[in-house]
Amino acid sequence: MKQNKILKTGALLALCLTLAPVTVFAEENGMQAEQTQPENRKTLTYRTALNKALENSTSLKNLQTQASTSLENRRYLWRTYQAASAAGADHDQLMQIWQSVEALDLSESLKEENEALLKDSTEAMLKSYFAAIANDEATLKIATQNVQIKQTQLEQGERKYELGLISENALTTLRSDLAQAELSAQMRVLQVEQDYMNLNRLMGEDDLYQKYNLEYELDMGPMEVPYGDLDTYVKNAVRSDTALKIQKQNLEYQEGQSFYANDSASRKTAESEYEVAERNYEAAQEDKALAIRKAYLQIRQLEASYESAKDAVAQAEQLYHVAEVNYAAGNATQLAVEQAALAVEQAKSQLIQLEHNYDLLVFSFDNTCLLGSTSA
Repeated sequence: MKQNKILKTGALLALCLTLAPVTVFAEENGMQAEQTQPENRKTLTYRTALNKALENSTSLKNLQTQASTSLENRRYLWRTYQAASAAGADHDQLMQIWQSVEALDLSESLKEENEALLKDSTEAMLKSYFAAIANDEATLKIATQNVQIKQTQLEQGERKYELGLISENALTTLRSDLAQAELSAQMRVLQVEQDYMNLNRLMGEDDLYQKYNLEYELDMGPMEVPYGDLDTYVKNAVRSDTALKIQKQNLEYQEGQSFYANDSASRKTAESEYEVAERNYEAAQEDKALAIRKAYLQIRQLEASYESAKDAVAQAEQLYHVAEVNYAAGNATQLAVEQAALAVEQAKSQLIQLEHNYDLLVFSFDNTCLLGSTSA
C-alpha cells in the first residue's frame, strides 16, 4: 500500500542552531516541480531530482561522447589496416590494428548495458541521498528536543542547588550534559547541510546549500515477486543482470585474445588469463544469486517489522497525549511532557529509516546489477 505522509522535521535550536529542513513525502500529481516555499525552500519532486541527476552525470556524458567517436575511430583504424596491408606490413602489425578494431566493437556492443548500469547506479545514489536527508533531519529534531530536555533538567537542577538539594558537582554535570547535547545538535545541523550538498552536486546545482521540501512516494509493499516464485526470479535475474552481461561479453572478448599472441608463451598467458576470468564469472553468478536471495529475505523482514514500527509511533503519540493531559491537570512536569515528545520523534525516526531501507532494497531487488560483487 502507498504510504504518503508529511514529516515535519524542522526545529529551532536555542543559541546558534538554525531551523532544520522540512521533508515532505507525497504523491507526485502533476504539480509544478519547483515552487518557492516558506523559509526560502523549494519543492523538489523525486522525478525532477532524478532527471537532473541523469542530465548532470559525467559518466553518462562521457559514454555518449565515446559512442559518438567510436565509429569515426573504427573507420580510421580500418583505413590504417588497409594501408598497412597494402604496404606489406607483417602479420603482427596487422593483428595489433585488428585487435584495436575488435576492442572498439566490444565497447560499442556494451554501450546499452553500460548506460543502463550507470542510470541504475545514479538512481540508487539519489535514493540514498533522499534517505540520508530524511533520516538526518529526523535525527536533528531528536537532538533539538534533547537540548530542550537538558535545558529543563539544568533549570530544575539550579533551583535544587539553590535549595541545597544537590551538590555543585551534580550541577556541573547537568551543565556539561547540556553543552554536549548542544554540540551534538550542531553536528547534526552540519550533517544535514552535507546531505543537501551531496544532493545538489548530484543534480548539478550551483547553490550547494539550497534546501528543499522533498516530495517522494514510498511504497511499503508487500512486494510481489516476478514470475510467481523466488527460484524462477533468481534464475531469470542472473541471466538478464546488466553487470553480468557486461562481464560475460568481456569474457568472450578475452577468449579470443590468444589468437593475437605472437608466440607460445604469450598464447599460454592469454589462455591462463581467460581461465581465471571464466572462474570469476562463474563465481559472480553464484554471488549474484545469493545476493538476490539475501535481499529478498531482508525485504520480507522489513515488511514484517513495518506494522510494529507504526504501532510504536502510535503508542508513543498516545503516551505523549497522556503526558499533556496530566501536565494540564498538574499531575506531570514539563520535563515529562518533553521526554514523551522525544519518544515520539525517536519512534518516527525508526519508521523513516525502515521505510527508506525498504525502498532502496526493493529498487536493488528489481535492478539486480546493484547487488553482489558485480554491482556498480
